[in-house]
Amino acid sequence: MKYILLFCIGLNSYAALNKGECIADPASKRYLSSDFSSTYPKTTRFSCVYKCKAANGIVNVKGTSTIKTYNIADDAKRIVCQGVSVKQVSWGYDFDKVEKFYSHATKIKEVKEFAINNFEVFSSASRHLVDRLKLNLIEVSKSYAIAGQNSNEFAQAANLLKELSDSLDSDFQLLNYYLQIIEDLNGDIGSEFSAMNLVLNYLKAEAFWALKM
Repeated sequence: MKYILLFCIGLNSYAALNKGECIADPASKRYLSSDFSSTYPKTTRFSCVYKCKAANGIVNVKGTSTIKTYNIADDAKRIVCQGVSVKQVSWGYDFDKVEKFYSHATKIKEVKEFAINNFEVFSSASRHLVDRLKLNLIEVSKSYAIAGQNSNEFAQAANLLKELSDSLDSDFQLLNYYLQIIEDLNGDIGSEFSAMNLVLNYLKAEAFWALKM
């Protein structure tokens, strides 16, 4: 019965995909390596098939994930295809729902490569991510400004983040400038404490979906 339900959910979800979006087929999950008898923490490698909307229709992308877990609840919540969530029930955890996601907003190598090869990062499908980034930049710049009362580096970083946030209303030129630096460094920003590194480290984490790496 559960697989019939997942199949019906899948059909409805695929039809609702916009170009550049993906949704997991929950029934496609396959374990590639895992020692279920080992103690925590343990690492599990598994694959899922993602249905992604390309210009010419739905494309199947098989993506591989490697997850480190620390307890049984971790196993249930994190060893799932991207977009799948579970709910706690009387006997443990059970499937709850599956949600679509923007293909660039993933850390799954195969899905990210599909996105990079087929879609521009910034599009109508990514507008909600840009809006969220802008709001977060405003909040973090305020926090950095407070820290900047005793640190020139934080004060300068606060100004840079505020400038970046303001720029997102018109274009992505300044954001692309920072992203290009991160990509040129292959994500290895280094440990030097500086205003620029504060900005780059924040964007590496918060705007990972916009990086082509």
